Amino acid sequence: MNTPDPGESDTTEKSTKELRYEHPSGWLYLMRNSSEGLHLIIDTLLSAADREFTQSELADSAGVSRHTVRAHLDTLLEHGIVRAVAGGKRYRFNLDSPVTQEICELNSAINAVGAGEIQIDSDTGRLLED
Repeated sequence: MNTPDPGESDTTEKSTKELRYEHPSGWLYLMRNSSEGLHLIIDTLLSAADREFTQSELADSAGVSRHTVRAHLDTLLEHGIVRAVAGGKRYRFNLDSPVTQEICELNSAINAVGAGEIQIDSDTGRLLED
């Protein structure tokens, strides 16, 4: 899952977007359908890491349809983000997963800088003073 080097030529002219989707990074692979609710599902799991959910409960808590949860469940299981419990009828955020640990670290880092409450200079990456 590596994004191709933009300098590499392809015999057919493909857009950068098409090439990115053909050779996705891990992040793009995970988030490829985020407009369909995956980001809301993960946010719900982050905020209720100690809970177990049925598919319906997870859908209700995330504000998405049960169909959306079903559509993303295999990806969440495949990457170890959730694990099935109660004979596969309930799902829990898998805090032992390296992927989940990274998601939690990223979430903490974003929260630490204010999650939209601060301004960062786009050229230098430094915090802007008020």
